[in-house]
Amino acid sequence: MDPPESPPRWIEPNDGPDWLAEIIERLEENPAESRPAFEALAGLDDETRASVAEALSPFADREGVRDLLALLDVGIRSTPAIRSADESRAVDQLDPKIRRSLVTEVDGEGRATIVIATVDDLGRRQTAAFLCDLRRGLLDAVGESDDGDPVALGLFEEWEARAEGRAIADVPELAARFLIGCARLCDPEIPKSVRDWLEATLGSSEWATNPGATLPGPDLDPVAHDRIAEGAERVLDACPDWLDRSPLTRELALEIALREGSPAPDPARDAGAYRYLFEHVFLNRLDLYARMLLWMGWLWRASGRVELADSAFAMAGQLSDHQYAVPSHPFTVAITTRSLRAAQPSARLGRS
Repeated sequence: MDPPESPPRWIEPNDGPDWLAEIIERLEENPAESRPAFEALAGLDDETRASVAEALSPFADREGVRDLLALLDVGIRSTPAIRSADESRAVDQLDPKIRRSLVTEVDGEGRATIVIATVDDLGRRQTAAFLCDLRRGLLDAVGESDDGDPVALGLFEEWEARAEGRAIADVPELAARFLIGCARLCDPEIPKSVRDWLEATLGSSEWATNPGATLPGPDLDPVAHDRIAEGAERVLDACPDWLDRSPLTRELALEIALREGSPAPDPARDAGAYRYLFEHVFLNRLDLYARMLLWMGWLWRASGRVELADSAFAMAGQLSDHQYAVPSHPFTVAITTRSLRAAQPSARLGRS
């Protein structure tokens, strides 16, 4: 498995040199061969190792190749649509390298989970799951360390199964930057258990000092009001648990049901209830909703759901602007209507 002195920069396995085809074939047959392959390549100088890794990087979606790249200190390159030069520098400086990542969708209370699995140069694996709260930062973390087979996942597979498809996997730039951003929301300080696992998975104090850790929405053209309204409905269709379940919402839903004979809440007819609920509940949650929309916008952008992502980004930008802090904003109207509808007595009893 000795490579030539100067492997080509980009090559397909069918027409590539024997060494490259052999590596890929063996790793496809047995991903655990990543360790012997790494040991065979470890003695090369840095420049040649980098050339080998670059030749292999187009096949990083294959498990064995991905493991080998991680061991070669290259990391996994994925989802270029969300990767800028600053993002690349921010994440590539992190050590040890991220081998697998999982970012779940954010729930209606602004909580999500990020799972990071890393392998260092010696093949030691660290996997940690972080509980994220978009108001308070990183609340807790659990993890495991394993000096054995780098292909074993354990904790990662457990959380991937829990997510039931409502997550995006193997976009390490996104996972790392979300983690760094959430770490900065912790007040007054990051819990020790969380700090320990941050250092174990993201390496040095880069997660605490990197200035490029935020995830703003991209620059977008102004969006018409009717398109914002349509976008709000699409976003909330995709996030059905984004509902307010406060006692006040239940009380107002019951009042509307008793007064109107259980029709669906109407923002024109029930304007007073909408305004009261906005002033006492939703006004205090606009910043949280903006963060939730940004979170989902980046997940949707990474998964190719660009139109949905753009709607989320546009609304996040507006909800962060005080001039849009009004009960008539399309997102506020939509989430208020859905929350009141879900809180109506007939809905709670399962009746139409």
